[in-house]
Amino acid sequence: MRKLIMTLLGVFPLFMSAQNITDLAVMNDKSADASVCQDDHFSMVDDSVFPHPDRIRFDNRCIQIEGEDVFVYSGAFHYFRVPQPLWASRFSKLKEAGFNCVETYIPWNWHEQRMPRSVDDESCLDMQQLEDFLTMAEDFGFYVIARPGPYICAEWSGGGFPQWLMRKKPAKTKFEAWLQSNDPEFMRWNEHWYKAVCRVVAPHQIIRKEKGEPGVILFQVENEFNRIKWFPSADKKDYLVKLTELTRKYGIDVPVITCWTSETRNVSEGPLNGVVDMVNSYPRWEIEKNFGRLINQQLKTQPGKPLISGELQGGWYSDVAGKLSWEQDGVDPVQTQNITLYALQRGFCGISYYMTVGGTNFDDWASRQTTTTYDFAAAISEDGSVNERFRRFSGLAELLKEHGTKIARAVLIPIEYSTTDVDVKLALRQAANGDCYYFVRTEEHSRQHFGTLQTPDLTLDYALEPFGSMVYYLPAGSSCGEWWPKQPETVARPEVKADTLRLQPHLRMTDSLPVRWTKLKKGEHLDEDGIYGRHFVYYRTQALEGGVLEIGRIGDKLINGSDADEVLVSVHGERIPLLKEDVHSAFYQLPGDAKSGNTVEVLMLFESKGLHHHTKRIVEDYWGIGIDYARCAGKDLKLEYAYTEKAKGIELSEGKEATLTERTEASLLTWHTYSFVLPRQPEGIWFPYHLRLEHSGNGFIYLNGHCIGRCWQKGPQYEYYLPECWLNFGGENHLAVSLRPTADGAEIWKAEIVPVTRVAEKRKSDFQAIEQQTGQWGDQGDGTYRNPVIAADYCDPDPLRVGEDYYLVSSTFESFPGVSILHSKDLVNWTTIGAALTDLAVVDSAYTAKRMERYNGGVYAPTISYHDGKYYIYVNLYTDGFYVATADNPKGPWKSGFVKDKQGRPLRVTRWSDPCPFWDEDGKAYLVASHPGREYWYSYLFQMSEDGTTLLDADSAHMDRKNFLYQYPDGGTVISPYHSSEGNRIFKRNGYYYLQHIEFTHQGQGEGTYIFRSRHLYGTLPDGTPGRPGKPGKYEVFAVEKVTSRDSLRVPGQGGYVDTPDGRWFWMGQFTRDYACGRPPHLLPVTWVDDWPVIGVDIKDKEGQMAWRLPKPIQGYAPVLPQGSDDFGKPTLHPQWMWNHVPDSSKWSLTERPGYLRLYASPTNGKGFFKAPNTLSQRYMRSDSAVVTIRLEIAGMRNGQKAGLAHFNGGKNYAFLAVAKQDDAFRMEFETDGRNTAGIALPPGQSDLFLRTSMGVADKAVFEYSFDGITYHEWGGPYPMKAANFRGDMMGVFTYNDSGRGGRVDVDWFHYRVSNR
Repeated sequence: MRKLIMTLLGVFPLFMSAQNITDLAVMNDKSADASVCQDDHFSMVDDSVFPHPDRIRFDNRCIQIEGEDVFVYSGAFHYFRVPQPLWASRFSKLKEAGFNCVETYIPWNWHEQRMPRSVDDESCLDMQQLEDFLTMAEDFGFYVIARPGPYICAEWSGGGFPQWLMRKKPAKTKFEAWLQSNDPEFMRWNEHWYKAVCRVVAPHQIIRKEKGEPGVILFQVENEFNRIKWFPSADKKDYLVKLTELTRKYGIDVPVITCWTSETRNVSEGPLNGVVDMVNSYPRWEIEKNFGRLINQQLKTQPGKPLISGELQGGWYSDVAGKLSWEQDGVDPVQTQNITLYALQRGFCGISYYMTVGGTNFDDWASRQTTTTYDFAAAISEDGSVNERFRRFSGLAELLKEHGTKIARAVLIPIEYSTTDVDVKLALRQAANGDCYYFVRTEEHSRQHFGTLQTPDLTLDYALEPFGSMVYYLPAGSSCGEWWPKQPETVARPEVKADTLRLQPHLRMTDSLPVRWTKLKKGEHLDEDGIYGRHFVYYRTQALEGGVLEIGRIGDKLINGSDADEVLVSVHGERIPLLKEDVHSAFYQLPGDAKSGNTVEVLMLFESKGLHHHTKRIVEDYWGIGIDYARCAGKDLKLEYAYTEKAKGIELSEGKEATLTERTEASLLTWHTYSFVLPRQPEGIWFPYHLRLEHSGNGFIYLNGHCIGRCWQKGPQYEYYLPECWLNFGGENHLAVSLRPTADGAEIWKAEIVPVTRVAEKRKSDFQAIEQQTGQWGDQGDGTYRNPVIAADYCDPDPLRVGEDYYLVSSTFESFPGVSILHSKDLVNWTTIGAALTDLAVVDSAYTAKRMERYNGGVYAPTISYHDGKYYIYVNLYTDGFYVATADNPKGPWKSGFVKDKQGRPLRVTRWSDPCPFWDEDGKAYLVASHPGREYWYSYLFQMSEDGTTLLDADSAHMDRKNFLYQYPDGGTVISPYHSSEGNRIFKRNGYYYLQHIEFTHQGQGEGTYIFRSRHLYGTLPDGTPGRPGKPGKYEVFAVEKVTSRDSLRVPGQGGYVDTPDGRWFWMGQFTRDYACGRPPHLLPVTWVDDWPVIGVDIKDKEGQMAWRLPKPIQGYAPVLPQGSDDFGKPTLHPQWMWNHVPDSSKWSLTERPGYLRLYASPTNGKGFFKAPNTLSQRYMRSDSAVVTIRLEIAGMRNGQKAGLAHFNGGKNYAFLAVAKQDDAFRMEFETDGRNTAGIALPPGQSDLFLRTSMGVADKAVFEYSFDGITYHEWGGPYPMKAANFRGDMMGVFTYNDSGRGGRVDVDWFHYRVSNR
């Protein structure tokens, strides 16, 4: 059989079940039957439509980024459907599959869940997750396609529109339907949303990045707008113009795209001229028939623009009572390969698969009658496992990497051929250099296809799987080619034995009726009262007994064919059956005598089936939450409501007690609760857990304080993914399920926790030896963390818990402000929130920029405490004395000053260190501290005033003596008479007083960490009576850690204990000072054995071992870092910054030139870098890869001035790359530890400069400079970073001028990127 083929043959209209609405819209468009090719002779787009054509543009064939053709290979990943702690694992797998781009919708209702007062009120917006997602995408090297709607569809509640938005709808609108219209009031709210989105997205555009860096490349306005048939085309176009103008107004300068929106096609002028409408398709088995028609239509209606698919089928979602994604027809992984190769055959230059990362509709975010699972049969499943579709994507990625843009640039050539299998077709694309790409494919999916294709020039033997497709690449001039894609080998799954846990109910009870009820006005819905969720709602009213109760609600098939909302009615504790119903109302016959005139209390439980994901007039009419009305005997009844189910579910799933009652057959809502313990997963192995339920009734599932989502008796979902970041491995988990009865009741017949070992994956083993550690640390994004929790010099760490918040303080030595304060919710992810000491210049002028003499001194080993509603930080200024700071809020402001002695004098005493306070149960206060000396290096216990300001047995004159054994009552009481005692900690537990210290020499008990305990604070005397100040007794002593080798990691170090609300204990401490990053904090579990704290894991004989990777203590919080980038866009410095000594406030500004840090040069008086005032720095975070880049504007520099980027430690070692101005000319300089090397001169007229330092786990820094932010030149050779004088490496910006002429430099931004996972 001979055929002539150009693009597609045999196109006939066909409707399919569950067909995507985009495809259906063109099925009756006969003009789409005609085959259309790309036309290289016509282009309606020139560079004038691109704000930055040198950075990103497109022609009719390809997208160009930085002047190079790029095939955009993208996967849809909805961050709002994946718990944030798991994002990193999903990004990692996208990277592994070969994607270079990620696409996401941005749901308005997710980011603004409460109603603002006006369009100018931004207090209800929370855009942090979007910021975090974009940042992480860039960290993984992805381009991003941002799709903020405002309508997103996505089978998401309300299509992304906030529940509260309809309350802003005016009484009179331009059209009957308001959403997605150009109504002036709706456009005002669109601007409110776009302003918020663009403010976050704009800085992440690639045009705002250094050239070559990833970021946002495309920005979509509106979505699937051809679905809207009820507005005139001119108004639809006006609406799109306004949205596009808003994007430009608020800083979006990358190309704008739309999705299935005819009004943006073939527009020759105005804002829409540069807009590309994307081809989206879900054709299942009939790709050529459905997808091909869309392509033909797109090529005809927007010639000159490239073919891009914003949503190419990567699976399909599941409806309630339908089929699960993997059980549906036409979504097999082989279809992914076929549809992709057909897209390439037709000339696509960008493809985004929807979905690539499966997700979950947690809580009540699913749209009407959509299942909790949004797995979508995606390549990366809802639970994070990968499958055959993932393997296919990996093979396609290699094809696209090698040939993607070449194929897009190639021309479709008519070709005659014959085939031995009539179901196999051939198409040819030929590149300008003569390379040929033969596309061989079939849409027959019931059998294998073996045969031969014959062309005038080529004979091809093929072997295709059912619905198979391949590309034969034949280089020009060659007689032999190769078949693509080349699929990677199937990865063998590890064999894992893990038991299914059959759960036994802890409680099976009836929900107790609410205590508090809220009155509703006539016609009012819950969302008018600030309730925006769609959980079960209780109502109550008084109605005539014997009457017919009519309840208004969404009826069967009323909205897009969905099931009706349901209302359970109860009177006198008995459920009332449904009498009848229509699309608007449900009717119930109330018991009693209608003639009596008496009323009865009617209780109702309302179940919403969700808010639909499509917009239209009828959806808007039924937008409100709850029942529309309740009537009896023709009169509207007064209603009260209670919205309590969700709060109770959270409480029960947190293991808390809740008020429940005995079950009855008439129960409106029942609760089923379970507890279970999950074993830790095998070393080096990962697999997910699912909950399997067999039940009657509908309801919600809760796990450990999180709402997993809805469960429906109709199915098809009976298995639910339990995110590992919400599970407690090795500990107790709590599960709660609410069920409202259906006709079959509300029972759970089986509940099981299922280990899904069939998708188990191997993971790298964790090593116990320090030399085997990499630059991975902190939160790994999969529910675990690696030590250290922060690979930076947060030395001498002391943790504190207050409620569910954790705080950490650290030494800062000569840096300003003093005592870094960090905050965490999970003990792993820490953010810097402030610093305690801002008055160091008052303490001693040695801290000031004029002198800069506090290297190897200053702020040592602080501790943080909380007592009687106030926070206390104690620290010994090693060269200055005892200091205390207090605050009502750990973010500040802090009030600080010297601790006083018993005479009321400031304790200005030198060489004291490591204080730790303690308030006993009787309110009395104490403080323990050390005094290092050649002979007497002991720990002392002081009595302290209850307000924490005065040491009652301390005399400053006595305590300022050197190398002296201090005596009570002027120098406290010696508690640890062992040499080299420091690192003091004091606390009480189970009736024991504990005093811990470390010893650094063998003159005492030997090098190690020791803890004393007694039932009495001052120990126990020989006669059994309590010790007292000046006469301490004996303590029991336990070696927490005994050091046998200085080469081991477990060199004792500073740290502290902290507990969790559920009674677990942890040790946060430093274990080494061998790295350039200084002494980073590590987190280890603490086990209490015989009332002794044992730090570590694998405990034997009261000794624990180091652990590098462990489950996070508290799950559910996203990875964050304490250091980071800054664009200097705020009038105050972020608390992550530290000055080298107290700065000269007249020599720097963030407000003189907003958006820049302005530094003025001061002289060092010839003493070099460590005397350069106003050096601003951050700590070095030791990672697999760490890069800091700055941009300087140097027009304000003067002769003699230097400015640049530096590495330095505590006053001993440094290196910098700088620009120096001399004789009105600029040149580069590299300097390390006083050795200066001059570099090249800057080009004439160069007014800005980019400086970069790149670091890795080898602790070597490589400096580079660039004149354009694209091409970088290494200069100065690798610098071996070092720790010295107790300080790890820091990186900072500086300027100084020893000529005395001053000058200034403007720092535009400081970009800090690390790869620690």
